[in-house]
Amino acid sequence: QYGWISLFAGDTNEEKIHALERAQSQPNPAIDNTIAAMYAETGRANQARQISLQSLERFGYRTPDPAWWYVFGRIAEQLGANESAAAYYAKVKPDANGDDPLSVYLLAQKRSVLINTATTVSSR
Repeated sequence: QYGWISLFAGDTNEEKIHALERAQSQPNPAIDNTIAAMYAETGRANQARQISLQSLERFGYRTPDPAWWYVFGRIAEQLGANESAAAYYAKVKPDANGDDPLSVYLLAQKRSVLINTATTVSSR
């Protein structure tokens, strides 16, 4: 959860990514997802994409879950594809625990607002 909290706090950095990578003793889709999100957050879109696709395949995902849609949205943003990013974020729906202050839904909503704000400002 250390890495996930850094995404909410907006203070993701290489040191935190390396700490999470070192802490991962066994392949784990949740940790892979967090590392991928942190890569995307720090501008490492290609690495984020690579770990995402590897993890989805390794763990037999047929369709990405909301946390993976969030990562794909961040990757798209890093590549300047804001319309695609918005479409990925729209796939992230609130879960049964909708009041979780660390939900992927809240992260996706935050990014959607930032995209919409940037689009509105740039179109003026």
